[in-house]
Amino acid sequence: MRRDPSLLLSPMQGATYKDSDPQAALKLHAAIVPVLNTREGTRERGEAVKAVARDQGVDPSTVRDWVRRFQRHGLSGLQPQERKDKGAFRVPQEALQIICAAIITNPPTTSTRKLHQTLMLAVPDVMYTVRAGRRTEISLATVQRIRDALTQHPQMRLMMLDTDARREFLRTFVGRVIALHANDMWQQDMTRCDILIFDEETGEIYRPRVQAVIDVFSGAIPGIAFSPDEDQVQADLAFFRALMPVHQDAPYADQYPIYGRPRRLYIDNGSTYSSHHFERVARDLGIEMIHSRPWVSHTRGHIERFFRTLHLFERTLPGYVGEDAKNRSSDHLEKLTAATYRWQETGRDPGEGNRLMTLREYQSAVLRWLIVDYHRTVVNGKTRLEWFTSTAPASSLVTFDLGEMLIHFAQRVERVVRPDCTVTVDGTLWACPGGELGSYAGTKVVVLHDAMVLGSDVRIIALRERAGHLRILGAATRAPDNAMSIEAGELRRANKLAKRQALADADDLRISITDPALLVRKQHERELPVVPVTPLPAPAARAQLTTVTPAPTPDLGAFGKSFLQPDNDANMQDFLRSLTEDE
Repeated sequence: MRRDPSLLLSPMQGATYKDSDPQAALKLHAAIVPVLNTREGTRERGEAVKAVARDQGVDPSTVRDWVRRFQRHGLSGLQPQERKDKGAFRVPQEALQIICAAIITNPPTTSTRKLHQTLMLAVPDVMYTVRAGRRTEISLATVQRIRDALTQHPQMRLMMLDTDARREFLRTFVGRVIALHANDMWQQDMTRCDILIFDEETGEIYRPRVQAVIDVFSGAIPGIAFSPDEDQVQADLAFFRALMPVHQDAPYADQYPIYGRPRRLYIDNGSTYSSHHFERVARDLGIEMIHSRPWVSHTRGHIERFFRTLHLFERTLPGYVGEDAKNRSSDHLEKLTAATYRWQETGRDPGEGNRLMTLREYQSAVLRWLIVDYHRTVVNGKTRLEWFTSTAPASSLVTFDLGEMLIHFAQRVERVVRPDCTVTVDGTLWACPGGELGSYAGTKVVVLHDAMVLGSDVRIIALRERAGHLRILGAATRAPDNAMSIEAGELRRANKLAKRQALADADDLRISITDPALLVRKQHERELPVVPVTPLPAPAARAQLTTVTPAPTPDLGAFGKSFLQPDNDANMQDFLRSLTEDE
């Protein structure tokens, strides 16, 4: 059965209940007592009604109505009465129905003004009402009030949700984002600090960004990182610090036993956290990644509350700028900034509190605050540190190998090794000085880069094996540009030596693997046994001519020589002609 949405806006829809106000009824009863003490229909009654009307500032008919209601219903009849049409729209039911249909039919982003214009063009007769004989247009404000009522109605508002909002409704309204113990779920996010700091390396003054990881159950902070900008490196660094225990030689290492591998990581949809790289890291480490819905921060309340607490601490530090301009002291900040620049130029430190903090000083201050204040704050009977250490499962306190973590967190690109045993990444040639790529020319390899560990001048070259694992081949640096340089010559010799060694190893391996029984012709012989063949008789000796010494040539004389060798062709022709004539 199709329901009319306009009926849901009617104040008569369903049973409603109103809280009683006995004090108001008693007060009104006390006011009309002088009238009740007189007899009805007498002059005294009329004088008493007028007197009460003057005292209450109402018409005498109102006082008489109060008396009648009390006589019929007692004190309940003196309860304040509301208008019967309160909450209803004084427009015809047909117009209300069409307006509701227009609001629900169009996308939620459609403006009310555009809806009103469409209604005026589509159903002009319905959009006009007649009151006291005068034709009145249903105004834009009325359409807006109807729309507001729909969006506030517990049932009608669901009809106007888009796909993302419907999913968010189903997810967030069925429960909270909770964790059962420490390292069950972490949340990670980034925000901008409310403080100006001075970077000694670059000489810049800026508001740093903070990347933080919070354990949802205990509220402890296993990982935090500060940087000038939001980027993948800092997100990786905060997550990396959360996974690894603090090094034993680091300051306050014994007071920061907060680390481990979480079962789930709850993050937003920022480009840093939704990247293929970040998802691969979580997948490789066996961590389930959960993304919150866009523009919905209340499901990330744990990390958001930590950021607010951090901002409260920043108020105690020099250089605090506040959440916005109205909360900052511009004159004081200008003095601190000027003193910081003079310190940079002259080298004379004006002292703590008289200049901006450096990034290192700010990081140290936050670390001390986390240890001394934040983690020692009692929540539900225990400190945050105690909640973490007492509930974190031993299986989650994993100690990862540093080299293994490097492989997990490194950015990866695939390249083919060039004939000169180099790879090209971002227009730069990289080579392994030890010749590790010498035997891999023409092979596809994986180039690993991790700025937080390797810096910008080193790449790790790995080979992806058939099982999907990466086998490290070596560290690569920038290849020399000048082919005649000493470095280029050494690299060529290393590559050639590696190639020769690879060939020698291949020969040794071939010899160790070779099995003559696997030859094709040997298999043929096994399939068809060899048949004995009778040998043929040896061939007879060949006839040979005996060399005879020739007899000496006799002397023919002059006539014989001239006969056997005519002097010229003319004599030979005459001789032949003479023979013909004789015949």
